[in-house]
Amino acid sequence: MAYQPKQNRNVRTVLGEPRVQLVVYTVWFSGIIIGAILLFFLGFLVAGDYNGRTQQTAREAAGPAYAKIPLTADGTKIAYVEAWKTQGAQGEEALKSALAQGQANFNRICVGCHYGPPTITSIGAWLGDLYQTATLYNGTPVNDANVVKFILLGHGNMPSGIPLPQQAVNIMLYLKQQTSGTPTK
Repeated sequence: MAYQPKQNRNVRTVLGEPRVQLVVYTVWFSGIIIGAILLFFLGFLVAGDYNGRTQQTAREAAGPAYAKIPLTADGTKIAYVEAWKTQGAQGEEALKSALAQGQANFNRICVGCHYGPPTITSIGAWLGDLYQTATLYNGTPVNDANVVKFILLGHGNMPSGIPLPQQAVNIMLYLKQQTSGTPTK
């Protein structure tokens, strides 16, 4: 019997013959390769189509989808706001419903960043004096249409949840009531 180093005998006793070792190592290496490929594709699946654009620029690039939304009735005010003033009691119910939906949407979508007066840990700007200021945070004048557009298009990291146009109108009505005492100018 020829001399065999101790290392070869140990490997041979654990994994068997060299052909068995080759199969074991091939399966093991293939598993690592398949796992790496799956992780690579899972990364694309989770991340989506990322090309460096922010959420805001992506929405601005899709401008015509928002441009078709009729935000004004007479050129200055939101159509829904105009409708409730001329409909009497039914209009009052529509306004109450819109304000309740606006509050619910604000609490669900916005309150995480825009809660209360500014503190050192505040994320978003305080909206308690929104309708007492001259301009929004993007420099546009404060009016109903610009507030709705700002809610839809955002500014910087805002919004975290993209509301539907009617949700944006309801949020605007709620903010207007909260910050000026009345939902119309």
